[in-house]
Amino acid sequence: MAADGHRVLINDLDPVALHELAHQIGAIAAPGDADLVDIAVEWLGGVDVWIGTSGSAAGQGLETSDDAWSDMWADAVMAHVRAARDLAPRWAADGSDGLLVVVPPAGDLPAEVAAGAVGAFTRWLDDAHRDSGVSAHTIRPIGGRSVADDVAALVAP
Repeated sequence: MAADGHRVLINDLDPVALHELAHQIGAIAAPGDADLVDIAVEWLGGVDVWIGTSGSAAGQGLETSDDAWSDMWADAVMAHVRAARDLAPRWAADGSDGLLVVVPPAGDLPAEVAAGAVGAFTRWLDDAHRDSGVSAHTIRPIGGRSVADDVAALVAP
């Protein structure tokens, strides 16, 4: 997207990797655990499209600790709820739209739980707010399809 002239803000908890990627793709780096919506509004003047990824807790299932499940839920589900809570009213007010959530590929039980929850949330958000100009999509990479191609198809004019 940055290569196509879009202003892109990216985030990661690893500042070294983040800055390397930002330099490679021509994006703005916002390292750490920050309020990305406020940063994007301040640095870019607004957010037209939000693309979030969902991580998952390490573990293979029922032996995954409660703390790991809680961290997975906060990182992989609630982060998107908080972003939508902040962005949907802005998008409705100015007529722009978009919440794109990239769900992790099939994997361990926590990843599958996150994928299902995020998918249900984006379907609800899209149904509940479509009339106000807000749209939400879940992209789940499968087979040889590229997530980047799926995202580009959704944001193309």
